[in-house]
This record gives sequence, structure tokens and C-alpha cells, in this order.
Amino acid sequence: MAEQAADPAPDVRAAVVSFIAANGLAPVDAATITGHLNIIEAGIMDSVMILELVSHIEETFAVTIAPTDIVVENFDCLDSIVALVTHLRGGRR
Repeated sequence: MAEQAADPAPDVRAAVVSFIAANGLAPVDAATITGHLNIIEAGIMDSVMILELVSHIEETFAVTIAPTDIVVENFDCLDSIVALVTHLRGGRR
């Protein structure tokens, strides 16, 4: 019986949380970055930081984020970011 690979979603989530916690505009504990927390409204990320996050995601996960995908709806919260990366990786979280 073939063993299924572990769901890598926690890796995407952990990598994004780690980046935001380390590079956000305001000091933030990684534990406070939850799925639906609006990181833009909370003052944790701004447009410049979003572009840095885009670069980090592209390098870390070997994906390309099209300019048309760099919209608030894709980067306003952790769940949206993870969903975008999952989509770009062809469903692999």
C-alpha cells in the first residue's frame, strides 16, 4: 500500500506567517497571524511589503505571480495568500 505524502499546506502557511512576522511593518507575534486577520487593515503589511511577500513566495515556492493576481483580495489575509499559492502550485499546498 502506497503511503500518502503529508499535506504541505502547513509549510505554505508557516512560511508565509514566518515572513510576515519577521518583515511586517509592526512587530507581531506569529501566533496572532490567523487565517482571516486582515493584515493590511491591521497595519502589519502595506503595498510595498506585499510586493516583498510576492517575491518571497515566488522564490520559496517556485511559482510566478502574475501582476493581475497582485490584488488586495489575494493578499489581505493568510487564508487568501495560502489559497493563491495553492492555486499557483496546481492544487499542491
